[in-house]
Amino acid sequence: MLGVTALPALAANGGVSGKVVDANGHPVAGVHVAIFALPLKRTNLAIATLTTDRHGSFTDLALEPGPYVVSSIVSRERSGCELGRVFDGAVTRMTLHLGSKPTCTGPRFHTAIVNPALTADENVIR
Repeated sequence: MLGVTALPALAANGGVSGKVVDANGHPVAGVHVAIFALPLKRTNLAIATLTTDRHGSFTDLALEPGPYVVSSIVSRERSGCELGRVFDGAVTRMTLHLGSKPTCTGPRFHTAIVNPALTADENVIR
């Protein structure tokens, strides 16, 4: 179940956590996930980079309130989704669905609005 959950450890900030699944809904381990603040510019560095665990999950990541891009890299293929807004004290849970047309599900996520492969430096997303 996706949703927004308040966590005491992130009370001063909001955050994001989630999982990556393949086209059949199975968890994908070892996926590199990068978080970028918006507006996205070629010189932006990822604020955080994570790797999914054996369950395809990445843990709660504290973020300042604001909009972000959540990007994944699998076999040199990049995809990204815009997280419309992170709110104080709430963690937004998301699922990134890989496949021929990657999508994101979760509150305030917009798929295909941002393509990090076109808007960010290749070396930054690693």
